[in-house]
Amino acid sequence: MSHDRIGPDIRNSVFVHVLHVLLLGGTIVYAWQAISAFTRKPTRVLDGIRKAVYAAWLVVLFLLITKLNPVPYLSAAGVIAALLLVLKLWDRMTAPAERKDLLGR
Repeated sequence: MSHDRIGPDIRNSVFVHVLHVLLLGGTIVYAWQAISAFTRKPTRVLDGIRKAVYAAWLVVLFLLITKLNPVPYLSAAGVIAALLLVLKLWDRMTAPAERKDLLGR
């Protein structure tokens, strides 16, 4: 019941419209970066995959907040979140080791 009274006001607020614009704009930017990473010479495949996963994450977030029944998109959100964790773990494993000097700089 309270969802009927609160929902329409929240869905039509300026904050939500700004959030939608930011999510869609971020999706467009990440998709453009992914396409340019795949078409650039030399091709940067890992960077393109990373940008495509970021774009997919923003699309799923957009779908989760805009659809009345977001349950079908939860499995996609879980898969993409797992991919984001794998990419973060890959970055940690392949990052160069921190070098500490004697003076602590």
